[in-house]
Amino acid sequence: IAGFELADVEARATTSFLPDDPVLYDDLSLREHVTYISRLHGGDGWDDYAESLCERLGLVDRIDDLPARFSRGLRQKTSIVLALVRPFSLLLVDEPFVGLDQPGKLVLLDLLAEVHDDGAATLVATHDPAYVDRVDRSIALRDGEVIFDGTATAEQVLALVGG
Repeated sequence: IAGFELADVEARATTSFLPDDPVLYDDLSLREHVTYISRLHGGDGWDDYAESLCERLGLVDRIDDLPARFSRGLRQKTSIVLALVRPFSLLLVDEPFVGLDQPGKLVLLDLLAEVHDDGAATLVATHDPAYVDRVDRSIALRDGEVIFDGTATAEQVLALVGG
């Protein structure tokens, strides 16, 4: 990863992860989460970017609230901010659309495209076929077996997986 062996701490440090089930500290506000994550990963000058992410995801009014009071969608949006507010070369994303409303999904799609355009490798595992139309490469699985590896439309992938 980014020229480092998989087991090296540098490989882990350059990898960011957006989980399907947000992992948040219930006693830290959204602002405190952002500060903690960006400083933990040596991110200086991330305040403007974090603020922009919060604005785009509709979190500005909740920035000083505790995630324990957030809905599933707000927790997912918080997790998106935390995955993106630190430096990385590889972004691993697991079922990112769960809990998001349609505007949130659209913002996430734009953010994933921006991350890719900025040079980060992005690997997204999803059951949402709408994302297929926006990627360079799709790998479709059925019962744990690869049934497609290449470029396809959402309709083609759905036909392959029987959806």
